[in-house]
Amino acid sequence: MSNQSETDWQPASVVSSLQENEVQVWKIELTQARLLLPLFNEYLTSEEIERAKRYRRIQDGERFIIARGLLRHLLGQYLNENPTKIKLSTLAHGKPALSQTTYQKPVEFNISHSGELALLAFSTEMRLGIDLEQINIAIEYSSIARNFFSVSEIRLLEELPLSEKPKYFFRLWTIKEAYLKACGKGLTFPLDQVEIVPAPSQNMVYFTIKTPTPNLQYWKVCELKPDEGYCGALAVDGNDWALRCFKWKEP
Repeated sequence: MSNQSETDWQPASVVSSLQENEVQVWKIELTQARLLLPLFNEYLTSEEIERAKRYRRIQDGERFIIARGLLRHLLGQYLNENPTKIKLSTLAHGKPALSQTTYQKPVEFNISHSGELALLAFSTEMRLGIDLEQINIAIEYSSIARNFFSVSEIRLLEELPLSEKPKYFFRLWTIKEAYLKACGKGLTFPLDQVEIVPAPSQNMVYFTIKTPTPNLQYWKVCELKPDEGYCGALAVDGNDWALRCFKWKEP
């Protein structure tokens, strides 16, 4: 896997029209958005508020409210709908989706948050998944890799200098999870069956799916660089699409 190139995050507070064969990704700095917490509380359903209360730490509950509130805020702009009227459902393995089918141009989306950042991805038709992880050098990444990575991935990880191992581990993890979120399988699908293959370009990734089913699909995965100390990845069902990245700013 090659070195990541910088992601071009364009500051914006209003969405641009979502074109066919286009994916738009938004980066949210949760600390910056905390001032809008009362507004985002109003956007959420009672079930979402209860979910936020179940977090052990207040800060984690607030991060959930901000991320979900901004999801509704951006969806409202894409769909020209009041954020409070947008109905979300949960698919198998926890993937959120729009529950309405009445929109003329439905939107596919996915969301991930870690630490003080959130990433939200949107498209009109293509299935997609996004994952964000804050790099944590304290976790037992070697033992986790032995349980979830393929033999070749473990070998590559072990060959790296100690200082490079944590970032490489999280790069692999985000790629795998982005794909599994995109296809709706979640972490119920064995991660060692999704094997990362080095790609010639700087931020595109090839991978294979070791599965006995005949319905193999080729997906395009793009590594993202959200911020220092974070890894991100976007998986999209299709090869011909353009990517635009935005950094949300308060209106």
